[in-house]
Amino acid sequence: MMFLFSILLGLHLAKLSSQVDLTENLLDSIDPKKFQIYYKNNSLTEETFTIKNNSKIINGYPVSIKGLPYLVSLGYLSSTGYWHYCGGSIVSNSQIITLKDCFANLGKNYNYYDFYTKNGYVLALLAGSDRMDVLKIRQQLKSEIFYIIDNIDYRDSDSIAILKTSVPIKFTDSVNKAILPTTSNPWVINGQSVVAAGWGTNEKNEASPSLHYTYMNVLNGMSNENECQGYEKNNYCCKDLSTRNGNICYGDGGGPLIHYENNQWVLYGVANFIFVDEKNQCINTMPGFFATLPNSWVMREIRN
Repeated sequence: MMFLFSILLGLHLAKLSSQVDLTENLLDSIDPKKFQIYYKNNSLTEETFTIKNNSKIINGYPVSIKGLPYLVSLGYLSSTGYWHYCGGSIVSNSQIITLKDCFANLGKNYNYYDFYTKNGYVLALLAGSDRMDVLKIRQQLKSEIFYIIDNIDYRDSDSIAILKTSVPIKFTDSVNKAILPTTSNPWVINGQSVVAAGWGTNEKNEASPSLHYTYMNVLNGMSNENECQGYEKNNYCCKDLSTRNGNICYGDGGGPLIHYENNQWVLYGVANFIFVDEKNQCINTMPGFFATLPNSWVMREIRN
């Protein structure tokens, strides 16, 4: 038994070592003068948008990452740049939850080392930064802002996925885990005010270099629930009822929906989808939809 334990421990340490080596080698290969930050919609086959300075989450407000230290950017890291795809929320020192559709194409058998060897880039998270500004990121490249994802888990019946890192995420005042709901009933926040945040595009498909948030209201169970067109049965249907018309858009998928209770912000949902027009531009005057966390399989997985 002791011999078997030693073998398993050796394999575990070898796995940790291989990820550390890959991370170090990848970071060492980066030329800060050439490193760029990019934004992509959903997949590597779609058009790339460079980050523009005049855009934001639709009609949102700027916010410091210290106010949302669990919010991370998820995307692809190579020696020449980082491509933002989706948002995510840290829920432990090795687990991040995000939207399944962001990375389900990689499959549950995703192997970061094989993927990197074949493609020259790897799935990673960017933590502790409220600006995807190329100059700022270049200055931080040698610090621990990037973590390589080595495991993807999801259920076909659920919209939320769990990503895992082998190397523990180091917590600081800018990087920490979210507070999770204690209830298994997702509908306790029906009619309540909530907040969504991210680096997603505005209605012009321009990506935001700065983290923004917007206030919204949960329409589930309310008199105006008909605006949700039936999608509220499995999602939080949320809308900014003010004249500001804040909303999520491309690139915000996977990001958090939070509710203030008991003097703290609690993570209740994951940005899922929004209505778009014939030009595929987000319709911010219609509701945005968020996968519900309290009744999701990921809550059982995280608590175990």
